[in-house]
Amino acid sequence: MWVHIQDFEFDAALQTGVSEKKNIIFSSLFSIEKWLLSKANLASTISYSMMERLKKKTESKAYFLPNWIDEKAIDPKQSSIHRYLNSRKIKILYSGNIGDKQDWDAFLKFCNDINPEKYDVIIVGNGSKKDWLLQKTENFKNIKYYNPVPFNELSDLLCSTDIHVLFQKTEVVDTVMPSKVLGMIASTKPSIIIGNNKSEVKSIIMASKGGLFFSEYSKDVVHDLELLLSDKERLEMNGNLAREFVIENFSKTKILNRMLDKLKQL
Repeated sequence: MWVHIQDFEFDAALQTGVSEKKNIIFSSLFSIEKWLLSKANLASTISYSMMERLKKKTESKAYFLPNWIDEKAIDPKQSSIHRYLNSRKIKILYSGNIGDKQDWDAFLKFCNDINPEKYDVIIVGNGSKKDWLLQKTENFKNIKYYNPVPFNELSDLLCSTDIHVLFQKTEVVDTVMPSKVLGMIASTKPSIIIGNNKSEVKSIIMASKGGLFFSEYSKDVVHDLELLLSDKERLEMNGNLAREFVIENFSKTKILNRMLDKLKQL
């Protein structure tokens, strides 16, 4: 039996405060998790920091199985302008889960600090915080919300924006590694990310030169965004290098071939 952990959801719930006053339930969940992992011939997860957490949870053999990117599925050269992103302003996209692991307070500060005449913010996704977020942003004329798109439109969506944003709660370190980051980088468009300095996301965004990383929100985020956009030639060069980085390190073919080899060993 091979058990793969995409997110340590119970741990993330504890870190983000979702589990307050539910200690008995969570103790039971952790017991079930421990029992399941103890039965595994092999346990895997998607980042090095999550591997360390996995090793603390089980004596089963651990295997690094990161998320992958299909460069043919996210390809700016084959993409068209998506209907959600046809504005003439600079377009800022958040696409993905609208949940408790994201720092929506920082997101709202960011939306308040940018120039509404210059930037449009597009939110595409769903999740437990969607209704709350829509209520908080209803008075922003430059913020638009859309439901998730079909997979065959994902490349168009990600490649049509000018900037990607992902604001994570900084207390979330070794429990999640958002798979959306690879698609964001593969689009060749820069990302603005807030998260914990020890997170895997920071390592990838810095190694790929795929954008800017901050450990907390301040007005420096908007200032550095303006500087980033001012050099279009460098922006394009870094975007292409970032795409090459994720293809080299997170190619679907390479990762799944290694997985099949490991499966044969089992």
